[in-house]
Amino acid sequence: MYTINDINTHSLADVRKLEFYGTVGEDRAPHITLLNSMYRLDNETIVWGEYCHGYSKINQLVRPDITFLSLDNAGRTEWGRAIYDHNESSGEIHERFNSIPRYRYNTLYGYLPIHFLKLQELHDLQVPADTGLELESRMIAERIHPGNSPEAISVLTRQYFEAPANYKVIGWLDKAGAMQIVPLHQCVLTSTSRAVFAGAQKGHLADIPADAAVAVYCVEFGKMFSVMLKGALKYINTDKGPAGVVEIESVYNPMMPKNCYIFPKSPIMPIRAWKDTLYEYNV
Repeated sequence: MYTINDINTHSLADVRKLEFYGTVGEDRAPHITLLNSMYRLDNETIVWGEYCHGYSKINQLVRPDITFLSLDNAGRTEWGRAIYDHNESSGEIHERFNSIPRYRYNTLYGYLPIHFLKLQELHDLQVPADTGLELESRMIAERIHPGNSPEAISVLTRQYFEAPANYKVIGWLDKAGAMQIVPLHQCVLTSTSRAVFAGAQKGHLADIPADAAVAVYCVEFGKMFSVMLKGALKYINTDKGPAGVVEIESVYNPMMPKNCYIFPKSPIMPIRAWKDTLYEYNV
């Protein structure tokens, strides 16, 4: 019988933790979801609790190969790959999940289904020190053309990216079509519609092909607000080596009161049912 008390002492056993959950959408583009409810039951099984039903839950039914990045309260980072198996809406695990302390703004109503995944890989991920890359990224952002879509970056999006304490990751599909996620602390925004990062050919970032469709997810630690940018990655040469430039094509709001793409702007639709405001959050 599964029991959460039997989990090992690593980042997937920490209550105050975050996971970036990577799926592949119908458009064959990467999608990233922020969780803080993933636990390892045994050497083969990972579970996590759903409190909002959105794209990631739909994507995993069609393409069950999942990639995730886990960050615990001590700063330890783990990278893993799993295969989605099934979900349960009752039983011991469901009840146990709803007794775990929660600290995010959108977990007040408890968990809905509990999702079960078969663990394929789990590794410690060594995250290199910044060593001035964020400052270098800002200098590049000031020198290049800022982009042609002034409505792409809202005031709130900029606040999240410029918050003193935040965490950013980038996701893309590798040559085999598998989702990849790695940290991207140094990513900054131009004044208009581009995201820029120095050190584009260092470490795991060197694996991202030019012209790849990417997703950049940023979470601000003060109030746990977050935003996701999507677009095509280009490389430019600088005096300190290649830099990555994401041409922002869409911006996704994963938070209350309703998850949606905020750029390009969607038409305002009337709310006709309770489910239109609650059950389709995607966090």
